[in-house]
Formats: sequence, C-alpha cells, structure tokens
Amino acid sequence: MVKFLHDHHQSIMSGTALLTAIILAAGLWFTWNQLGLARDEIEQTKTELKNTERTMQAANTYQIQKDMRALARHLVTDSAFKRAVNAQKIPLELEQQFTDHLWEMLHLYRSAYRLDALGSVSPTYIESLKNDYCGFLKKPAVSQGWDLLKNRSQIDDTHEEMRKAWCPTL
Repeated sequence: MVKFLHDHHQSIMSGTALLTAIILAAGLWFTWNQLGLARDEIEQTKTELKNTERTMQAANTYQIQKDMRALARHLVTDSAFKRAVNAQKIPLELEQQFTDHLWEMLHLYRSAYRLDALGSVSPTYIESLKNDYCGFLKKPAVSQGWDLLKNRSQIDDTHEEMRKAWCPTL
C-alpha cells in the first residue's frame, strides 16, 4: 500500500487538488447564490417597510384630521370663540374661555408636529397643516392668546420650537 501511494503520489496530489478546486467552486457558487437570495429578501423587506410607513402615515393623518374636525365642530358651536378669534383683541370677559380653547388647538397642532418629526404623517398633509397653523397664529387675538398662555406657562419649549420651525417668518 505504501508503495502504491509512493508510486502514484503525483496522481493522488493532482486528483486531490482537482477535487479541492471543484469543492471550492461549488462553495463559491452556493455562497454567491445565497447572497443573491439575501439581497432579494432585503429588497422585499425594504418594500414592506416602505408600505408599513405609508400605512402608518395614512393612519396618523386620518386620526389628526378626525381630531381636528371634532375640535372644529366643537369650536364652531361657540359663537363667542369665533368672534374672539377674528377680533383685534380678546374681549376681557372671554379671555379664559378663549385661552382654554386656544390651548386645545395648540396642543393638537403640537401632536401633529411631534408625529411629523418622527416622519409619521403624510408630508403633503403636514404642509397644508403648517399653512393653516401659521395663518391661525397671524390673527391678532391668537397672538395675544399665545402670549397669555406663555405667561401662564401653558406654552412650553416644544410649542416655541414648532412655531419657529413651521412659521419661520412669524
């Protein structure tokens, strides 16, 4: 047996090298194939995450719109608030009621701002909401109400940050 191995040493080494090369080639092919499958799975996961993000944005956008409509319905029935919003100055007798309603509105806007910061609301809807918010803040009575709420410490840094980010010209 030893003589056989000695006599055929070169052939055995060549055969072993060939077998090693075949196994290596098969291993490389298998690895390349697995990487291709992994790449496909990654692309599929990206698509699923994008779809999930859109679904989340749609759900949050719907909820904000629903909450805004509910608050608007509530405030529309308050004729004193409607008058005060459009006044140049908040009537003294309506100051508390006005600032209470204003606080509700500002907090709802702030909720939308926070969701927007997380990328959790439709960008198109946020642009529309920003325009509404900035237009609302331009009203003299609302500006006065903002100052009253701030003096009472009911306006915090997040409100100020939102106002600067959404309405840089105010």
